[in-house]
Amino acid sequence: MATKSRQLNSTVTFKNSQRNEARGSLIGITRQTVSMEVYDPYSVAQMSEMLTDLTVRRQGRVVYQGSAVVTSLVNTGIYLVLSATLTEPWKDATEVIGDRQALRSEVDSFLADLDVYKSVRSDFQVAVGRLRTDLSELSRWIEQMDMVADARGVGQSGTLRDEYVDEIKEAVLPHLYQHMANFEGESKFVPEELSDIHRVYAQRDLHPLMLRSPFVHRTYVKPLGYAGDYEMVNMMVRNPNEGPSTYFKIINSLFLAGGPAEAHRNRIVILKQHLNKQIDAAIASGKTFKILNLGCGPAVEIQQLLEERNVPANVELTLIDFSQETLDYTYEKVTRRLANHNSGMRLNVVHRSVDQILRQSARIKETDRDTYDFIYCAGLFDYFSQKACSRVLKLFHALVKPGCWVLSTNVHKDNSAQASMEYIAEWHLVYRNEKDMEALIPSDWEQKVYCDDTGVNVFLEYKKAEEAS
Repeated sequence: MATKSRQLNSTVTFKNSQRNEARGSLIGITRQTVSMEVYDPYSVAQMSEMLTDLTVRRQGRVVYQGSAVVTSLVNTGIYLVLSATLTEPWKDATEVIGDRQALRSEVDSFLADLDVYKSVRSDFQVAVGRLRTDLSELSRWIEQMDMVADARGVGQSGTLRDEYVDEIKEAVLPHLYQHMANFEGESKFVPEELSDIHRVYAQRDLHPLMLRSPFVHRTYVKPLGYAGDYEMVNMMVRNPNEGPSTYFKIINSLFLAGGPAEAHRNRIVILKQHLNKQIDAAIASGKTFKILNLGCGPAVEIQQLLEERNVPANVELTLIDFSQETLDYTYEKVTRRLANHNSGMRLNVVHRSVDQILRQSARIKETDRDTYDFIYCAGLFDYFSQKACSRVLKLFHALVKPGCWVLSTNVHKDNSAQASMEYIAEWHLVYRNEKDMEALIPSDWEQKVYCDDTGVNVFLEYKKAEEAS
């Protein structure tokens, strides 16, 4: 983020996805972005979170009211530097009608803003243009194909429709992958200070051709106020042929075929391997085994596990999430599978915000120490700073029993889909590599760091030392 001096008498107020109010000092604002200093020792926002009721006052005058998506978080230790993409027009643009001088000033300002597009790299424009052209032609061609398919009754059967869509996907997706790879490649040459205008440029050209994909639309709109919600996770694991037409089913599949979505599916497999090991140990010992999952989302790994095996009554699972809607959904799904498969596993759900968790890390109750046999947190760290994640892991270290393991995951810095996530879907993450994960905990803790087969997910496991005899 470009450094800017804080503007006196200029403030920003907003509510985060948990409807908690926050206030900051304005650092800078453009037609596309706002940056601010927020004085709060705990987390008030996360990456890709939708900020609502956001009001920017510059020199005491309201210049923007609406919402914004968090794109950058820098914790200085004293305050949080937050940057976000504005999603609605400036308020002052609606107040100039009827004032000739103010209107002329607004027009001049608008024309000046257009000059910003001159800074968009020409090779980036070419990559976006080629993708836009091919998507437009593909959309028109598939629309004609759909008319013929519907006339022949292909659309009357879900199975036939999937076969028809899959045949087209098999032919066109490799072509689109190449365009997306070119887009990703050109984005790597974009200077950080110009990323906002490149993002606006890409969205202007590509959103009309992509946003009706259910996955892209949900990621961009963020109906629960943040990216990575439970329904986005569900979309990653079910049939990708979703959308209002064959064309948008293909766009949906384009985003769900590889990269982070494939890594997420791999992560579910790895988590089930760990959980199976814990369950086997519980069966062998006959003792109560307690498992904690922070940021559980829909807990697909638990749902699948219960479909695959019986989990005995001496296994107790606690699911924590900051979204009550997510917890309600997950509780219903898990308890239904417990009943259907006569599993005896005990289930607890806890509604707790990340802010509350960070506060808990500062004052751990003695009765909570050495409680769990296995703790995992898969996905939450993608949205929080190094400092916040380190504090959570130290909390886990206190909660887990001696000789037991903690597991956390993060999307790798080498994510090959970063530009499409950020520029098209406003899906921003805190990326980490192996060294970043290792740095989250003290070096003398026993640890394992590795990646899944895609290289997109990096895993950190560490073991709490056995108590001295």
